Amino acid sequence: LRQVYSGRRLSELSLDVDTLRFQSFVDELRGRRVEGQESNGEDTTDVMGSIQVLQNGALGLLRETFDGVVVSSVTQNGLAWNAGVRAGDVLSATSATIGPKLWPKSTLDGVRSAISSRRVMSSSMDFEFRRRVNGEDIGVEAVESFELSLSRPIGINIEETDDGYVTVTGISDKAAPEVVDNLQIGDRVVSVESSFGGKMWEVYNADGLTSAVTSRLPGQPVRIVFERVLQEQSADVRTVTSESSVLNDAVGGFRQAG
Repeated sequence: LRQVYSGRRLSELSLDVDTLRFQSFVDELRGRRVEGQESNGEDTTDVMGSIQVLQNGALGLLRETFDGVVVSSVTQNGLAWNAGVRAGDVLSATSATIGPKLWPKSTLDGVRSAISSRRVMSSSMDFEFRRRVNGEDIGVEAVESFELSLSRPIGINIEETDDGYVTVTGISDKAAPEVVDNLQIGDRVVSVESSFGGKMWEVYNADGLTSAVTSRLPGQPVRIVFERVLQEQSADVRTVTSESSVLNDAVGGFRQAG
């Protein structure tokens, strides 16, 4: 997996999902035959160890503003390949630490953390991938992110929705004008300012946001980042399941989700 930043810039390091190690592109390809290389006339299609790598053409399908995680290479005839995962697919979500819910992911660190914590609690893990379909640009969704500095009482209701987001489900009549003027039902809570140090922490559940807000004194502001879906994109969504027992293998570690 590799991080893609706004402007279609790729991270220098990739994440090996099996070993959870960060590695350079050279190390990612070391000892493997890249799809499309010359093979002296031999048919190497079925050779384990050949890999498909991310091409500029696939990267060009991403929006300029896309910021997320893509499959940078996949071993041909490995379990991931046979489940339908291809280089250029966008990893959009992974299993929560406990239970069947999928939580959105947009960073390599987030994916690495999710796998590390999940393997302690469960023997399997789901990964959701998305792919360009019918000429539509991949990017999964067009979203607008914005930050508000709000003080208690904030006056909103939130809920953990089935798609893995913490979503605004209600706005109080007594909410501050800044809330009423800027928030809408359906907006997602992305991150919240930590109690100390001013860092922004990703929000994975309603309790996390509630704890961060209630740790402030009444009237003390807290920065919260929200996002709003502007339009839906057509995409092929594929979920595959990985067994924890094979996450440490050097190659492939997926099977088709049943």
